[in-house]
Amino acid sequence: MNTLKTTMSKIAEIQQQERIDLGLHEVELASGFLAVLEDKTKKLELVQDELSKITTSFLDIRKKGTIKYKEAQNSVKELTAVIQQVNEMSNQLGLNAKNIQELGKAVKILDTYNRFTEKESKQYFS
Repeated sequence: MNTLKTTMSKIAEIQQQERIDLGLHEVELASGFLAVLEDKTKKLELVQDELSKITTSFLDIRKKGTIKYKEAQNSVKELTAVIQQVNEMSNQLGLNAKNIQELGKAVKILDTYNRFTEKESKQYFS
């Protein structure tokens, strides 16, 4: 009976040791995954912070661009009205409007602006 008791005790000790070893292995695995999880979380936080800064800068630039675009639109309206007035006045005076340098320059700038707005500004500024 003593031998059976000793044998059972030894088996119990071995099983207990296997459980402890297996438990330690699981803890080591969990620790490894936790380290990877922590590392990936830190990387994501850094990227998220950078993205937040970029987004803030982008929104600020877009806001400023939108304000300037609206100012430009007002200037275009004003310049267009002045060009029309100069054309009408030159016709009334019998002058050739094409000979007025300032008018040519204004028309050229207006044409350049209009080409820009047709191609690019509408997608950036609302």
